[in-house]
This record gives sequence, C-alpha cells and structure tokens, in this order.
Amino acid sequence: MHESVVEGVQKTYGFDKNVTYEVALSVKMRDRYYDIDSVEFTTETEIRAIRTTAEFFAMHPDGKYIVLNDLDFTKNNTYYSSWFYGEIDFQGNKLIKNALSANARLFEHFRSSAVLKNVVYDVHLDNTSSREWFYGLITYNYGTLDNIYMTLYDSTDVPNY
Repeated sequence: MHESVVEGVQKTYGFDKNVTYEVALSVKMRDRYYDIDSVEFTTETEIRAIRTTAEFFAMHPDGKYIVLNDLDFTKNNTYYSSWFYGEIDFQGNKLIKNALSANARLFEHFRSSAVLKNVVYDVHLDNTSSREWFYGLITYNYGTLDNIYMTLYDSTDVPNY
C-alpha cells in the first residue's frame, strides 16, 4: 500500500477491487511517527457512504455502507421497511432515535446476511405517554449485530417500564 503523510489536506485515492487495505492514523512527535489507530477493509464490493438520514433511507437492501457522521432520526419516526441483506458500519457514530408510539426501530427486517456494527445507539423516550414496551433497533433480526452501545434516555414526566 502506498504510504502518504497529509497535513491538513484532504486527499482522494483510488482502490483496486478484491484487495485488503489498511489505513493508519499517525501522529508526528519529535521527528517520529506514532500510530494512534488503524482500520482495515477489503474492497470486494463497492462501499458507499451515508452522511444524512435521507441517504440512509435511499440505501440498496444488499449494499455495503459506512456512516460518516452521527445520524439523528428524532424528527423522522419512519424506519427502513424493506428486507435488509447488506452491511452497515457506523464506525462509532451515533444513531439517535425517539421512541414515539412504541417505535424506536430503525429496521423492520434483517436477513441472515445482514450486518450492523460499531453503533452508539441513543434512544430517547418521550414525556407524553407511558409505555410498557417499544420496538428496539430491529423488529425481526436474523442477522449479525456487532459492537452496539445503547443508551436509553428515560422520560421523567410519565412512568415507563
């Protein structure tokens, strides 16, 4: 892999298909480089970026995606209703949802080949009605969830169980 040091400049690189690459984040201190973190990926299929909730809902059901920033679904109480077969890597970015009318889910159906990973999932319960249950992240999950960190923000004005 071609190594490149970039200071404050955004660069675009082309990648070959079916090759595994590693990208390292390094810091230079006293004329020496220290690796802080790295990510490895294989270009077996096209990886598409998701930057907005609109791009999220426009996903192809069997695509491979990375999320580039936090996605706030609190003003949009809909969910991805098609069967999902693909892979989504949130890369530690937040997924923020409201549990309105017993619905906090993001997906209706996850097939066995579907993968969702590296998500910080923030669920906010509203203060208008008490609830004994609500849908979580996926209604019907047959896929893989990996490295999901969930925070449930309780309402304080009404009881929730």
